[in-house]
Amino acid sequence: MSESLLAPEGYSQIQLIARSERGEIYGARDQAGHEVAIRLFSNETSHGSGESFMREARGGVRLHHPHIVRSIATGQREGRQYLVMERVDGGSLGARVVERGALCEGEAVAVLSQIAQALGYAWRVGVAHRDVRPGNVLLAPARLGVLEPFCAKLSNFGLSRLRQVDDTLRSHAAIESDDLRGLATTVCWALTPNDHAAQAGPADSTLRLERVSLETMQLLSHMLDPQRTPPSWSQVVERARRLPTALPVR
Repeated sequence: MSESLLAPEGYSQIQLIARSERGEIYGARDQAGHEVAIRLFSNETSHGSGESFMREARGGVRLHHPHIVRSIATGQREGRQYLVMERVDGGSLGARVVERGALCEGEAVAVLSQIAQALGYAWRVGVAHRDVRPGNVLLAPARLGVLEPFCAKLSNFGLSRLRQVDDTLRSHAAIESDDLRGLATTVCWALTPNDHAAQAGPADSTLRLERVSLETMQLLSHMLDPQRTPPSWSQVVERARRLPTALPVR
């Protein structure tokens, strides 16, 4: 049924990848033969959460960064909205940890650095993600010529917020702190050698981490501490690059 909705739009080799309450995600090829992923929203989502869909579309299409899943186009057919995205060959951080256990510190630092770069870039162009969690971080294979365990990419901008000119500085700081804490909580969860029963991760995370360097714990603590002035994204990236287990920048 869903394949027949998409085929007339010029997509071929359509195969179901995942299904959720919001709809389905399909792998396909566009008219030029490029592999893409298509999020086809359910009828309920299309009609009842159109604002969320448009946030994801507006937030994603305007962002071009190696650590953000690129949105390519949007459309609607027979009352169902869809979003065409970059195809990422790799599952989510949540799925990886559930299936294979906690990340080593070097892998977690790579996630921290790469997603901080993505969030800092998005913030500079006026987009706050507001839903950073393990299921929304995809782990693509390492890029050719880049020394990295994988290429982490931030996805799902359905709860994103476009910064408005009349937003107060207090509002800006609160929104940015949400993404800082979301990233730190995600990294803590991925480092914790527990039985990860849920991909979404816990609502909060403690820093009772074994075999993690003091420097990494101090950075994560700073990002999570509401009593301290939060670090900027550039400070997070720079501190992450200086951590003992960080890979050298080339």
